[in-house]
Amino acid sequence: MSSAKLAIPLFCLLAILTSCVRPFSGRQQPVANKGELDLSSWNFEKDGPVQLKGEWEFYWKKFSKDIHPDTTPDFIHPGPWNSFKREGKEIAGEGYGTYRLRIKLPPGGGQKLGFRGSLRIGAVTSIGEATYFTGKPGRSKAETTPISRIEIFEIEESSNSGAVTITIESSNFFHHNGGLLEPPVIDLLPRLRHDRMISEILQGMLAAILLVLGVYHLILNMIRRNPSAFWFGLFCLLFAMRSALTGEAIHKLWFPELDYRIEITLEYLAYYYSIAVFAMMLHSLFPAEFPRLLRNLFMGYSVLFSLTLLLPTEQFTGLIIGYHVAALAFIIVGTTAVGLAFKRRRASAGTFLLAALILATGSTVDILINILYHISTAYTSLGLLGFIIAQTIVIARRYAAAFQQVESLSSSLEANNAELDKKNIELTRLDRLK
Repeated sequence: MSSAKLAIPLFCLLAILTSCVRPFSGRQQPVANKGELDLSSWNFEKDGPVQLKGEWEFYWKKFSKDIHPDTTPDFIHPGPWNSFKREGKEIAGEGYGTYRLRIKLPPGGGQKLGFRGSLRIGAVTSIGEATYFTGKPGRSKAETTPISRIEIFEIEESSNSGAVTITIESSNFFHHNGGLLEPPVIDLLPRLRHDRMISEILQGMLAAILLVLGVYHLILNMIRRNPSAFWFGLFCLLFAMRSALTGEAIHKLWFPELDYRIEITLEYLAYYYSIAVFAMMLHSLFPAEFPRLLRNLFMGYSVLFSLTLLLPTEQFTGLIIGYHVAALAFIIVGTTAVGLAFKRRRASAGTFLLAALILATGSTVDILINILYHISTAYTSLGLLGFIIAQTIVIARRYAAAFQQVESLSSSLEANNAELDKKNIELTRLDRLK
């Protein structure tokens, strides 16, 4: 299959997966002002979900019980609270505080609404009269039970007839960035749950595909030594682990009480070593275009950053920006090397170039969004799916070529043996005549 023919099904598959993510309405969304958001004219059935952007009330180093009617709030937008200034100074990542937003809901009720938020470290969320716990926020590291999870909470029907107040108590002593990293969302509760189920299924499928492909290629390498198959298998296993730990965090289906520090260490470890393994694979496939020096340089960088995982989580999570820069550099260098291999007409370079471009595009977008907005997206996963399909074809072609060469040599040996037997018979006959 040529690269051009392969591109059609790959991009169709990525388009289908991308279409599973529900877009926000084209209608201009309301924005909170001074801790209040008016959604009285919003039709969730027709207009879709609403991101709770804008100014939330914010009480630094206060939980709900510390807030009195005469307490004057600050106002903060969802996002890391690190750069938020109080009394002219940034508050940094560690600490605790309370977010509060009053929302005027559409009149009439009858529709079950839900709240979806990416809550991490430790949070208590109160929606109307209901209270939900995600870990345990505390005033110190010892008092905090860290958990990172995307939560969906029901906004009780009794609250839908008028206004509802959302209060989120949050603390952070285990990550570089603190607070609500992205705006929560309000939408119809059945739709939120349906979208989450679809996301979990897709993420689980991706992790399963990566796991199976990883084990398969490692077994192939055991049967017949092939460095590119070995490194590709290891790369798949690393991203299978990372896929299970990020996004909807499907690993919690099996390990709901997994310690947050173990969870984030495994996530960063998979990311750090993915570049080292990919560099080994590139060198094994195209040694002239991606020489040993480049391979060793990126491997050394990966090992260096993996050592930072020995630091406390709140410290090593702040160093990841340096690795993002290295990842972007690797994407440029690696893609250039594959492009050069294609120009020199190396075997399977065209298919691999297409795969590398798909993965490079998704990864670059993901990294830039993470740097700018401190949130993770699924673009790397989508690009990775296209890459593994194309890379599997590359390795399969190489195995097919190797087997074809073995068959050709076997046929040649058989022909030579037949000729030798014929000559031996002639020599024996001549010897008898003599």
